[in-house]
Amino acid sequence: MSTDTTPLLSARELSVRFGGVLAVNQVSFDVRRGEVFTLIGPNGAGKTTVFNLISRIYTPTGGSIHFDGIELTEPAAARGGVDGRRTHLPEHRAVRARQRAAEPADRPPHAPSQRLLGRI
Repeated sequence: MSTDTTPLLSARELSVRFGGVLAVNQVSFDVRRGEVFTLIGPNGAGKTTVFNLISRIYTPTGGSIHFDGIELTEPAAARGGVDGRRTHLPEHRAVRARQRAAEPADRPPHAPSQRLLGRI
């Protein structure tokens, strides 16, 4: 068994607001390589929102996420965004799902995602 205690996934003080609603409030956790980790809580507690923050569907309004030492919460402008903001509304996800369905099957996979998945 590995004695490496360095987190593979780390969330620190993770928060997100949707308008006036604070959906996730300063959540922190570490997940180590090979560890099984779950989020539990009642409906509406923010479990899915945390996963959407980790997968970058949503952009946190506070805190940080690191995966294998890579900062996932750098400002959108640093990732090539125009004004440093990303808008994610349910209707935008539906549009993106339709776009993905229309993309050619022979299109190469998203390189940054493949690099991160290769580290697991």
